[in-house]
Amino acid sequence: MKYRKYSREEKEAITAEWQEAVSSPVIIYRYYPTRGAPNIQDFITGYSGFLQTDGYEAYNTALSEHAKTNPEDHITHVGCLAHARRKFFDATKVSSSKSKTGAYNCISWLFRSDA
Repeated sequence: MKYRKYSREEKEAITAEWQEAVSSPVIIYRYYPTRGAPNIQDFITGYSGFLQTDGYEAYNTALSEHAKTNPEDHITHVGCLAHARRKFFDATKVSSSKSKTGAYNCISWLFRSDA
């Protein structure tokens, strides 16, 4: 597989295009003493958009319940690529299959090319 190396100027131009394509990007952090499903549901009530989380199961539980009680909120649950990469890394310790190693190397390449 061949990858194209982008110059810093090209990366900046691509980033600017993405920023223009996304209207009002916002990142919100709110503190709760636990990550339990009730706190997650409180946080997402009234929200529509993407919600990026790690693999903690309470997010799946909260989003499933939330979809039943708040169908007007359209939330797309997206994962974290760093967490996915770690799972592939752990899998390569147990088995060196080409698919696991390839996935890990591909994600690693994405991280390096973004730097």
